[in-house]
Amino acid sequence: MSYSGWGHGNSVTFTCEPGYIMVSGDAVHTCHKNGWWTGTQPKCQVQNCVTLQNNSNGKLKSGLYQINRGGRNFHIYCNYGNGDGYVYISPSISSDVDLNMTSLSDDSSLVKVIHRRQNSKQYEATIQQINAFNTLPVSVQYNRHDGYQGVVNNAMGPYVFTGFVPLSHNVIHGVQGWKVNGKEFTFTNGDGNPNSYFAVLFNAIKSGYTSYKGWRNNLMHAWYDLATLVPVSDSLPESMFSTNYEIHHGGGGGYSIATTESDITGVAIGQRFIITCSEPDDVRNAKKMFCSVKPGSVVTYICNPGYANSGNLERMCTSTGGWSGLPPTCTR
Repeated sequence: MSYSGWGHGNSVTFTCEPGYIMVSGDAVHTCHKNGWWTGTQPKCQVQNCVTLQNNSNGKLKSGLYQINRGGRNFHIYCNYGNGDGYVYISPSISSDVDLNMTSLSDDSSLVKVIHRRQNSKQYEATIQQINAFNTLPVSVQYNRHDGYQGVVNNAMGPYVFTGFVPLSHNVIHGVQGWKVNGKEFTFTNGDGNPNSYFAVLFNAIKSGYTSYKGWRNNLMHAWYDLATLVPVSDSLPESMFSTNYEIHHGGGGGYSIATTESDITGVAIGQRFIITCSEPDDVRNAKKMFCSVKPGSVVTYICNPGYANSGNLERMCTSTGGWSGLPPTCTR
């Protein structure tokens, strides 16, 4: 916060701490001659695709955006849809960024895998838990694997780790696997091997794979075989793809790396987010009423007795995360 003074006409400016963005309220408040400050109280929330959209009142397009965690900047790609979207981390991110992936997404039910082929086209598939584990989240972590067996090629980090069956639920002879584009692919874990993940390796030091080679089967490459073509309008920038990955379903499911399928030239994993609006601004000399910040919700303002309104007394939360119209004013 900075200010020019506390007298009539002076102003105070609010700024959010690194890693946060202002989603509602006014950054600048001015001291009124009657002794009150103009503007409404600002609200800061952690930076992600949804709050970036709230900050722009729903006007952002899909694209690459810089955000911050712990004083370190990095880029994410926000692919905005109609009421939802997917967020992807740029492979240029530094390994020392302390990033909790849950701060980027509020949906742990699935991930989207987009891969690029030799024909330069992009293809996509969603992956989620099989029905037997549908109460467990699909755990997406950055450069860690808390609760899961870690990657074999850990020298090829940093990495985005997507875990399916955690160590706490891994049992010998248990049925495991994943669901790709709604179709289940399962196997019986014959020896209790706990590996259960899909990791995209950013490979900052350009290390090579270990001597452990991968192989192809229907379960391991369902995300390739069942993938559908990504429309050109939704394609990711080339910079968002990593050429290295590692997939492991231990105990008989399989093991795969980038050299297993020569047609794949790059992979990216996206987390789904749900679009919401920020809490609607307060309006001086008015009451506001709203029940939700989901798209389609309405906020209604009522000016206090003796005050006349101008602007929009009703505003709707749009599917892009902004409020329609302009805030009303209530004046005598």
